[in-house]
Amino acid sequence: GGRDPFVVLWFAVGPKGEVYFYREYYERELKGIKEHAANIRGFSRERIRDTYYDPSATQVAEDLMLEGITCNPANNERMAGRLRVTEYLTPTAEGHPPYPMQGKPREKEKYPHVYFFSTMRETFEEIAFFRWRDENMKKQDHLEGEKERTQGDDHAMDCLRYALMTRPSPSNIVKRTVPGSFDWYRKQITSRRRKGAFIGV
Repeated sequence: GGRDPFVVLWFAVGPKGEVYFYREYYERELKGIKEHAANIRGFSRERIRDTYYDPSATQVAEDLMLEGITCNPANNERMAGRLRVTEYLTPTAEGHPPYPMQGKPREKEKYPHVYFFSTMRETFEEIAFFRWRDENMKKQDHLEGEKERTQGDDHAMDCLRYALMTRPSPSNIVKRTVPGSFDWYRKQITSRRRKGAFIGV
C-alpha cells in the first residue's frame, strides 16, 4: 500500500496439473498489516495449503505470521521465473483445456497450462502493459546486474511468477543420454539384445 499496492493472488491446481488464478486482493491504499491480514482471511473462504511472500519483504511476512497467516519465502529468480511463466502461458499440444471442457476430446488443438478467472481485473491490466525494460539502458545498470528490470506495474506479475515457480515445468522434458556414459552403453546393449535372434547377442 502507499507507493506500491499490496497484492495477493489465489490459485488452485487442476486435476491435470493446470493452474487456475481465481481471486486477487489489490489494495492501493496505505493500510496496516492487521487490516491486510483481516482482509486476506476474509477472502480465504477455502482451505489454503501454502502462502508465499516476496523474500525481500521479510518484516511484512513476520507481521503477517503474527496475525496467523503462515508464509513461506518465494523463489525470486527472475530469469527462471520469466521462463516458467512463459511456459505456462504458451498454448501447446501437451496443454489441457479448462476443467469443464476436459471431458470433450478436441484433437489437434493447443491449450495453455494456466487460466485466469474474469475477476482478475488488476492482474489483466498488468499483463496488458507489462514490458521488459528497454534495451537502451544505462551502462551502469548492466554492471549492477539489472538486465531483468521491467517497465510498468509488476506487482501482480511478481505474484504470478512466485506462484508458478512453486509448480514443476509443464514441458515434457526428454532425458538426454550422454554418448559414452554408462546409461548409453546399457541402452546400446539392451537394443542389440532385443534385435538379436537368440539370447546372448
